[in-house]
Amino acid sequence: MTCFYCRTGRYNACPDIKFYSTPPYAGTLTRYHAHPAAWLHRLPDNISFEEGALLEPLSVALAAVTRAGLSLGMSTLICGAGPIGLVTLLCAAAAGCEPLIITDLDQGRLGWAKKLVPRVHTIKVSKDDIPKDIAGRIKEQGGSEGIACAVECTGVESSVSTAIYVMPSKWEK
Repeated sequence: MTCFYCRTGRYNACPDIKFYSTPPYAGTLTRYHAHPAAWLHRLPDNISFEEGALLEPLSVALAAVTRAGLSLGMSTLICGAGPIGLVTLLCAAAAGCEPLIITDLDQGRLGWAKKLVPRVHTIKVSKDDIPKDIAGRIKEQGGSEGIACAVECTGVESSVSTAIYVMPSKWEK
């Protein structure tokens, strides 16, 4: 797709790209928002607005699963059971990942994860937990081969650290 702002190349490589809700640009928490028509896609009549709203989280999850090469029997950690994490969980389950582990601060979100994918191992974390300690708890659920892939879906520093600590180091024996 041609960039709306610079009219050259792809929008994700544009040096002039603007992101709403990122300074200095105002956000989109308004009833109506004018968006560049070139970036919009008409929903078919058989897709509701509610279902259409899930297409963005789904595209993020599918991109993550594809780029990570998730496949049958691959032990996978998903950090965060929000919308992106839950859709990523569904995609990883569909890819055949096993064991599947998901973390979150909120027990209600972990309950949703368990309803969506009953075989998932849920681990409740708290803001006071140390990432290395959380990684240890996760590794206990990861099977004999350990965690093959960690998908971080929160953007929170401690969660990113946990995802790093849970992965096997090339220096470990």
